[in-house]
Amino acid sequence: MKSALIKGLGFALFLTTVSVQAASQVGQHYIDRLSSGGPVTVRDVAKSISQTGIDEVEVLDALAERVWRDHKKEGASQVDATSWGIVALGNSGNSRYQSLIKEIADTTPFKKVKKHAQKSLKKLKNGSAEQYKPGTVNLTAATTSKKAAPAPAKKANNGKNVALSEIRVGMSMQEVESLAGPATSSHSHITGKAFNPFNVVGKDAHRMIYYYKGQGRVVFSNQSAYTSTYRVSDVILDADESGYP
Repeated sequence: MKSALIKGLGFALFLTTVSVQAASQVGQHYIDRLSSGGPVTVRDVAKSISQTGIDEVEVLDALAERVWRDHKKEGASQVDATSWGIVALGNSGNSRYQSLIKEIADTTPFKKVKKHAQKSLKKLKNGSAEQYKPGTVNLTAATTSKKAAPAPAKKANNGKNVALSEIRVGMSMQEVESLAGPATSSHSHITGKAFNPFNVVGKDAHRMIYYYKGQGRVVFSNQSAYTSTYRVSDVILDADESGYP
């Protein structure tokens, strides 16, 4: 019995290692933040996963593990992070997380978490995927610093940052800077929506363009007149990009 248990644990560790190594460079960026960040970071990562439509199982598994690990913790920031994590898992459409979310929905003492869990379950119903089992991903071992070798990924010309082809619509401006590095130059302008009286929140009233020489452009749009958050609205790949407006 003991021998079988040891073999089982070894196999589970093997699966976890393979899963981590299979993550793309962008995916690993999310996994690292989920592994080491606080609840506010987890909330922001979950929002980005939901906005960009990231569907890498390795990333979603890491998010599911973090949500499960923290879902009973109290505090406004923590409840918010758990809720957003559940929203992102639901929006993924992957029924692999159905049983985990159902368990949280049935046991959570937090009304906000329960509400989002129930909504997410409706998006994942009738799924037949193998269910994620809590404890499958070791978040500490999943970070880049703990891995023996990172997964291969497309690189930008400097060999350090990801190429623009890896940038996805919905990423925040800060994420793009972290992943693709600083732009060669940038330019901003207002849009016609700034003069639309029915655009009450002021969304997409202002845009920022990052120019990357030899790669292309990344267009950001403001999310609201009441926040400073800009997210990617378009990525234009162009090997002949001069890097300047």
